[in-house]
Amino acid sequence: MRMRIFVTQLLNRDAFLDFNNWKTADVSASEVCTFLATVAEVVQQENKADILTIFDLEKISIVKDGPYMGLWQLFAFSYFTNCDVVSLYPELGWENVRRHCHRRISPPRPNSNKNGPVFYILWSSNREDMPGEHWTSNHFVSLLPVGCAKPVELAPCDAEVSFEPKIGSLYHIEWNGSIYVALVREIDQLERMVMVSFMAQRNALYYWPAKEDVSWEPMSSFQTEVHLALIESASSHRLQFYSVNL
Repeated sequence: MRMRIFVTQLLNRDAFLDFNNWKTADVSASEVCTFLATVAEVVQQENKADILTIFDLEKISIVKDGPYMGLWQLFAFSYFTNCDVVSLYPELGWENVRRHCHRRISPPRPNSNKNGPVFYILWSSNREDMPGEHWTSNHFVSLLPVGCAKPVELAPCDAEVSFEPKIGSLYHIEWNGSIYVALVREIDQLERMVMVSFMAQRNALYYWPAKEDVSWEPMSSFQTEVHLALIESASSHRLQFYSVNL
């Protein structure tokens, strides 16, 4: 993903530096430019103020694992998927950050896929030492559409799965006599095993645990494909809920 973002920004530099492509009804092109220059990590690290230099330095730094992603990377994601991204920011912290991050991002193309899928993300934080007026995000999470939960009947443990799991999809999985929800990451067709990331659950809410739970599971343990109401991040076993309006 990082490399795809880098290539997109490399090949479309002019589009990313034309801030008229990223302005909104409430935020002008010059304000977008100023905000991106202000929040970029390389501003303090490299002591640079020129927006062209900042863009090039941040574009290169994002290839490495570790640097935070932000609006520029969301712009790139919207660009190479040719789909809109709805960025939701809680009514917390500095209002100017919310002005820029609480928005809809559309790819700057005349043939944009207006009828295609829309991706939703929610800015969040795993810190607990920040009261509301000092709150700041340090990551964002994916939001998924609401689906209907259906009772799951466990298949016999020696039964063959009646479908082929798909990488990137979520499924009910039987493990140790209970049903869990997990995301398919890799598939070993020869061994009929699937690498999955398990989600945690709190009432009707599923979320990614703070510590990743990954394992290889047999295809026979797969039950049904599922759609979740919301994916949220966890912070020391306490979930954060936000009321957001767009």
